[in-house]
Amino acid sequence: MSEISHLSLSSSSLYNSSIAGQSSDKDEYIYSMPKSSCNKFPDRFHIQKINNCDWDSTTSVEIASYGILRRLIVKFEIQIKGTNVGSTGGADDRPPLIARGLFARMIKRADLMNSSRVILSLFDDVIQYLVYQMPEEKSKAYRLAGLDNTLFGAGLNMHYTDHSYHNLASSINSATGATNTWQKSIFVFCPLPFSCFEMGGAGHPSKSCLDTRFLERLSVSLTIGKKDDCVYYRDGDKYTGTTGEVNIKNAWLLSDFDIIKQSELDQIEKANFATSSPLAQVFSNWEKVDHAFTATGTATLNAAGFYETTMNLYNTQLVHSMVVVLRKVPNITDTKAIALLCSGAGVFPKTSNLTQGTPTDCSVYGNDFKTIHELELSSSGRTLYKAGSDIEALALTNNEGAGNPWFDLAESSLGGTFTATTANGGAAHANATGQQSIGLGVLERASMVDINGASKCNFYVIPFCNDCYKTNGINGALAMKNLNSVTLRVKTRHVDGKNYVLSCYVRYYQAIATESNSGRIQVSISN
Repeated sequence: MSEISHLSLSSSSLYNSSIAGQSSDKDEYIYSMPKSSCNKFPDRFHIQKINNCDWDSTTSVEIASYGILRRLIVKFEIQIKGTNVGSTGGADDRPPLIARGLFARMIKRADLMNSSRVILSLFDDVIQYLVYQMPEEKSKAYRLAGLDNTLFGAGLNMHYTDHSYHNLASSINSATGATNTWQKSIFVFCPLPFSCFEMGGAGHPSKSCLDTRFLERLSVSLTIGKKDDCVYYRDGDKYTGTTGEVNIKNAWLLSDFDIIKQSELDQIEKANFATSSPLAQVFSNWEKVDHAFTATGTATLNAAGFYETTMNLYNTQLVHSMVVVLRKVPNITDTKAIALLCSGAGVFPKTSNLTQGTPTDCSVYGNDFKTIHELELSSSGRTLYKAGSDIEALALTNNEGAGNPWFDLAESSLGGTFTATTANGGAAHANATGQQSIGLGVLERASMVDINGASKCNFYVIPFCNDCYKTNGINGALAMKNLNSVTLRVKTRHVDGKNYVLSCYVRYYQAIATESNSGRIQVSISN
């Protein structure tokens, strides 16, 4: 049989002309041994204690000078304390409300610094976006370790520091008729995907990583999130207490290094750091631009009209892309209302998507990115980018979905199916009942938003690049320094008189230079 095939192909004019003057490609069968890696030791999770770490404060920690820096993760231990006094317990004893994407909410801002100079920056929403944008398996790992979607409610189960899955409600209610003081701690791991790392856009696992043994002192400055934005708890039945015993007990910086044999490291440094000129590298950095406004014109989210707002952008950088999010400004009254809805007696344990009740535009923090129904970027009245609907912006107009995390994260709102009744927290939302949008992870827009049209996935990316995942080379960009009157316009549904904030995270290219005689990093140009 094979001889017939061989003879037939040998008589083909097209085949013979394709190999005329050259032999056929046999590389797939010729073995070639890849070069061996250099002599190195992977030192993973080097631990450094972070001191003076508290809610809504700023602290810093120096990075050890051990080798090639591959990854940075901040590990928090959060301690939750409470006291229950009652004769029955159970129905009105409420566990804490955990924000969506806790790994991002814990860090409001992170700066990678060389001596006292800021080199690279990250923001909370940017961390959430970058982790969601990662390849699926890596993203799942970081989301799991970072408590991305923690169950809460009457049947709360979490992995506490006593290394067991423990029902917090049982702990609260274990001393019926007496004062019951309880205390639990949880771990949350927060990755820092700076653009010098592959997870932040470096495009290679190690080529852009920083050599801490050669460079001047590196450190990380951290601005910690607000307590109620991360973990909401008030002591007493139905959160009637005035304070919440939620503390950051400990914090550590976990660093990954490649420690290379000194003779081979010398060769690498000789190739990278020539004495005649500094090492030039291209990274990406982030700048946050906020536009706060009070919406007027309609009273409910279900009204037919939209609210339109415009913000000005005065950036002058060479822009890789923009990430746009819109949220209602959170307040403590809304947070308490959400906590009560999600943890009431008889309520099926919920994830952080609200699928029941009346739309109020109050969503769990981190899952509160509102749907933008129209998005336009223009300069001097000329349109640079426009999406006429949220589906256009999320799925079609930004490099065919590249850079948006929704397609990997379109899981359903709950882990199982149930019938939404008054006992379960109120009337069911029309698009959030039964198996279609709750239990089976169906890829539909209705399954990706809560009753307010908010979602963890509503990151609207405006790309000017050819690759939304890599920023280690300039491959498509918008030079904003040559543009005038750059404006960003959005349309959304709203509640009359409520406060909102439109945030635009500008991701821009940034060239840095490392001096060969001192190891000092200088930001050389970004426009």
